Amino acid sequence: MKFKHVVLLGGLMMLSACISTGQKYPGFSLADPVLQRDASPMVIAAASQAVKGNCPNYNILHTAVAKQPNRFYNVNNGAWIEKWLVDACGQPIYTYVTFAPDVNGGGTTFTVSLKR
Repeated sequence: MKFKHVVLLGGLMMLSACISTGQKYPGFSLADPVLQRDASPMVIAAASQAVKGNCPNYNILHTAVAKQPNRFYNVNNGAWIEKWLVDACGQPIYTYVTFAPDVNGGGTTFTVSLKR
């Protein structure tokens, strides 16, 4: 179990370095590159909980909006849900990221789960 955490930490460090260039992950995420970078370690951590066996490599392959923000009526303060596909050593793992903008403009919080 200790080995898995060391490998996961190494993978997260490499992942963080990859997205620090300001590029977005493939797909149709509404999150900007900084928000994607901030959410990606939690996405990988969630995927690691779902993977069967030890996996040293995690790659975010695709992002898509699963639930659009309701900006017209300002329902849920403009929150939206995205479905991120992670490749974990050949195993496809889907994670769901809920982004919730602060009503006072103080940033965006997010949660990650394996179920929607």
